[in-house]
Amino acid sequence: MRVLVGWDDPEQAELIRLYLNVAEDGLVVCTDHHQLIKLAKSPQNWDAMLVTTTWPDHDTAFETFCRLRELRPDCPIVGACPQDEVYRVARYLSSGMRSDVIRDN
Repeated sequence: MRVLVGWDDPEQAELIRLYLNVAEDGLVVCTDHHQLIKLAKSPQNWDAMLVTTTWPDHDTAFETFCRLRELRPDCPIVGACPQDEVYRVARYLSSGMRSDVIRDN
């Protein structure tokens, strides 16, 4: 399984890499917004994507999500949001996000 992750905190990104990387080439974690889009545009196959709903800010995060949906309409996207901002997930879910997870602040 190949997973593309867009994350805003480099230290947390490293932990995600350690926790989710069951296969050596199965996970790519980006902490750069533009790199994430570039990888989504690439010919690589992605089975799922995990992105924060706050990176780099709320509006840009939603625009990025919409761009990812446009580039990879069949790829499930999971959003990670802080517990105190879970209400923001509604617009993602109504726009095609498959699932969400609560993330630590």
